[in-house]
Amino acid sequence: MAYVKDNVLTEGISGKLGPMVFRVVHGKTVIAKKAVLKEREDSEAQKKTRRRFLKGSQYAKKILQDPIMKQAYALRTKPGQSPYNVALADYMNVPEIEAVDLSTFNGTKGSKVGLQVVDDHQVLEVKVAIYDPQGGLVEEGMAALADNGVDWVYTTQKALATVSGSSVVVQASDLPGNVAERAEVLS
Repeated sequence: MAYVKDNVLTEGISGKLGPMVFRVVHGKTVIAKKAVLKEREDSEAQKKTRRRFLKGSQYAKKILQDPIMKQAYALRTKPGQSPYNVALADYMNVPEIEAVDLSTFNGTKGSKVGLQVVDDHQVLEVKVAIYDPQGGLVEEGMAALADNGVDWVYTTQKALATVSGSSVVVQASDLPGNVAERAEVLS
């Protein structure tokens, strides 16, 4: 790949010319060798990735038709990025549950479960389910965004008969519908 500087003949040119491809990237004319694609069968993982990318592209195109959403994604762009790029990345990236803080959880009604959940754009909701040691659902509900605007807090609605061996399952979702899950067993 080569960059063209101060050449009036190639400035701003794009397209193919013989074995070379011209394109403009960040205001610079770039010359590259034409890619040669080999015929081969894609693996199942490649096919799955292509389908996911196609769905992400469809999501980005659809969501950016809404001026408010387009502006929300535009606020997260970096140099060289478009709102479409940010929306596509949001679709491709699942939220991450970084921490489940059970230090104040004691099994009584009103116990708190602290949660640290991040996403590249926005965490839409965080759901918490509590199961007894036998796997029976005790309760489930939505966590609330904490006062700091970053963390999440779930307040239990019921008392847990047996704390040891019970589990807390957290599900976090983002705007495109990606869901992350994490389970913690109580000791």
